[in-house]
Amino acid sequence: MPAEPEPPLTGSDLKTRMGIRDHWDAPNGALQPHIEALKSVLGTNVDVQPEWSIIQAELAPIVADKQQVVELVSADVGAWCKVFAGLLEDEANEDWTATVVDKAAGTSRLLVSVDVRALLRGHADGAGRGRRLPRH
Repeated sequence: MPAEPEPPLTGSDLKTRMGIRDHWDAPNGALQPHIEALKSVLGTNVDVQPEWSIIQAELAPIVADKQQVVELVSADVGAWCKVFAGLLEDEANEDWTATVVDKAAGTSRLLVSVDVRALLRGHADGAGRGRRLPRH
């Protein structure tokens, strides 16, 4: 049975796909180098597959531009990967790092979940690394 054709792209779907291409998947973009660095430190694949439709729906009230949503989420995931890799590389965390790396060695990947509720909480209480989400 042939696969069903994808529905035609709406303007916002196209903006999301452009954002994913430019900010999420781009090998030299803001995110992928951080994922690769974490993969190198951890010794296993790092798999981050956000549910973009859910993320877009949750952030729509405060971010009108769908491409900008992808950019913001990419920046936050990149920051998380960078901090996590930094913790793993810090000699002060040697015992913890050994435990994490040992546990990771028994898996094929580290699965990272993206929860926009944390982004929304940070926006509501003024947290979020000094960055304000744009209002539309």
